[in-house]
Amino acid sequence: MTNRQKQFGLRELIMIGLPAFCLGSVLVGAMALGLPELSNAGGAGSEEESPLQVTTVTGMQIHESNTFVREDVHTGFVKTRRQTMLSFQRSGMVEALLFDEGQRVRKGEKLALLDNRHISAERRSLEAKLKQARAVLTELEKGPRQEVIQAARSAVEDLDSQLAAQQMRLQRSETLRASNSIAQQDYEREKFATQGLVARRDAAKSQLDELVEGTRVEQLEAQQALISSLQADQQRLQYNFDDCTLQAPFDGVIVARFIDPGTVVAAGSAIYELIDDQNLEVHVGVPQDMAHQLQPGANYRVLTDGAVLDAKMRVLLPQMDPQTRTYKAILDVTLGREQPLQIAEGQMARVELVEEIEQTGFWIPRLALTADHAGLWACYTVDLDEQDMGPVTKQAVEILHLREDWVFVRGTLRDGQVLIREGTERIVPGQRVRVEITEPRMDSALQWSTRSVPPSPSN
Repeated sequence: MTNRQKQFGLRELIMIGLPAFCLGSVLVGAMALGLPELSNAGGAGSEEESPLQVTTVTGMQIHESNTFVREDVHTGFVKTRRQTMLSFQRSGMVEALLFDEGQRVRKGEKLALLDNRHISAERRSLEAKLKQARAVLTELEKGPRQEVIQAARSAVEDLDSQLAAQQMRLQRSETLRASNSIAQQDYEREKFATQGLVARRDAAKSQLDELVEGTRVEQLEAQQALISSLQADQQRLQYNFDDCTLQAPFDGVIVARFIDPGTVVAAGSAIYELIDDQNLEVHVGVPQDMAHQLQPGANYRVLTDGAVLDAKMRVLLPQMDPQTRTYKAILDVTLGREQPLQIAEGQMARVELVEEIEQTGFWIPRLALTADHAGLWACYTVDLDEQDMGPVTKQAVEILHLREDWVFVRGTLRDGQVLIREGTERIVPGQRVRVEITEPRMDSALQWSTRSVPPSPSN
C-alpha cells in the first residue's frame, strides 16, 4: 500500500468516527440530566419517566402566622437586695466573736458580744432604787396608821386642856388688872402665853385633819413620777445591755470579719459584713421601644455563666439614663439553699426580654434558605401531584427574625405550600423532584404559637 493510500484511510477514519463520538457524548449527558427526550433519541420511543432519574428531597408543609415573638437579650448586673456592715451601737471591748467568714447565719442569731460588767452593776443599783421608790409609794397609797392618827388626836386634846387652863389664868389677870392689883408685865405674860397655846393647838389640829384625810394627791403624783423616771433609766440600761450583743438583722452569709476578740471598738466600727445571698436583684437597661411591654410581676429568664433562673420583674423605674437612653428594670431572683453559687452579687447576667411583633410570615428551617443575588434570600417550594412529585419553584423571602435553627420570613410563600427543607444545593428552578415529607403535616398553626419555640425537625 502506497503512502497516499495510508493517508487517505486515516483521514476517512477520523471523519467517520468523530460524529459518532459526539453523538454518544450527547446521549450520555442527556441521560445524566434526566432528559428523556434526548436520552431516547436513539429510537426508544417511550415517554414514561423512570423513577431513578428524579431527585429526591425532604420537605415540610408551612403555615402562615400573624405574629412572632422577638427575644432580645440585655446584659445587666446582679446586686444583693440586702447588704450591710454590722457594728455595735456603743463602744466597749469585744468579748467574743461567735461567727467567722463564710458562715451562714439566721435572723436574730448572736454574732458578737461586748463586755457588759459596768452596765450590769449600774443596772443592779438602779433596781434597788426603784424598789425603794415603789415601797414609799405603797406607804403613801395606804396613808398614815391609826396609831399615828390617835397620837395626833391626843396631842390636840392635850393642847386644848392647856389652852383652857391658860384662858382661866388670863381672865383672873384681867380682873386684877382692872383693880390695879397686878403689874402690867404679868398681865402681858399671861396674854402671850394664851396666844401661843392657841397657835400650837391650831397646828396640831391641822396635822390631825391631814392625817385623817390621808395622803395628798400631789404627794402620790410626785412619787409616781419618781418611779417613772427610774423605770425609764432602767429601760435605757436594758437597751445598753442589749446593745452589747450583736445580732443578725436577716438571713445571710458573713463575707468579711474586720476585728478580733479583745479589741476595744468605738460605736459604729465595722465588725462583720453580711449579705443576703438568696434574695438577689438584677438591674438591666431596657430600650424605650420595649419598656412599655414589660409588666411588673411577670417572669423572665436570667442567664448566667452556668445557670438559667426565673426572675420576677419588680419595677421599671420611670427615669431614662441620659447616656444609654434606656430605662432601668429591676428583677427579683429568689434562690433556694441548694442554689447559692449559681448567681452571685456583682456577677454579669443576661435577661431575656420578649416582644410580640404583629407581622405576617412563616417559620421555616434555616437549612431551607439559600443565598440569592444582591444579598437577598430565597427558598424552594414544590407543587406536588399524586405521586409526591412536582416542579421546583423559587420563592424570594425576607428574613424577619432568627431563633435557633428556625427563621421567620415573609415573601412570595403561600399558606399550605410544601417547602424543600433540605437538599437545596442539588436542585434548580423548574426541575421535577420527589418530596419526602419528614416533618408531620400540620393541620393548623397552633404549634407555631408565638409563645412557643417552633418544633424541631424529627429527622
